Amino acid sequence: MGCAVACTASLLGIDYKAALKKFSDGEKKHSGTGFYVYDIKKVLGKHNLNPKTYNLLKKRLKFKIGDIIFTKEETGDSLGHYLLKTPSGWMDCWINYPCVVPAKSGYRKKYMGKALWLIRCY
Repeated sequence: MGCAVACTASLLGIDYKAALKKFSDGEKKHSGTGFYVYDIKKVLGKHNLNPKTYNLLKKRLKFKIGDIIFTKEETGDSLGHYLLKTPSGWMDCWINYPCVVPAKSGYRKKYMGKALWLIRCY
């Protein structure tokens, strides 16, 4: 449940533990329900990054470096996943999903699933 924190940490240039502390109820959501788009937007807003959110079911946008997207697998999995657009591709903190241990991070050329939400900082 830490993909939102990992994307936020990378965008802010801080480590994972420092980023987790910036989320309200961080530990609780980290181990349970995960984080929502507005949770990420709130943290980024506190750093004066002026984040905006876009529903990608209603609006098509070209992705830019620094964008965070929320995707949903088309396999029926109830979980969603956050990825960060970087110069190296889509940063994925759990590239070997659904393997649980150990989770591995890496970069994808294309994101998996359907992109539903975009968080973009200005």
